[in-house]
Amino acid sequence: MDEAALIKALQEGLISGAGIDVTAEEPIRADNPLIMMSNVILTGHSGFYSTTSDKELFLKPITQVVMALNGEWPLYALNPQIKESWLKRWGKA
Repeated sequence: MDEAALIKALQEGLISGAGIDVTAEEPIRADNPLIMMSNVILTGHSGFYSTTSDKELFLKPITQVVMALNGEWPLYALNPQIKESWLKRWGKA
């Protein structure tokens, strides 16, 4: 993934959002712009599924994605400073 290109595309509105579990630098730095974007879902290498994956490890990130897609505030959101605007955007504030 070209992280710089992704960030630019998100900032310029060329794409409406992204869900990713890999970043150019691991662990992700606290000043990475992706962390602050309300249209980005970061799963921390847990957005996966396989026949051997633990049910809880699979359901936990999927539950957060479903919450976000329903306009609800995800339980494990990393950027609480945008919570109010997120809920307002979905008509839930």
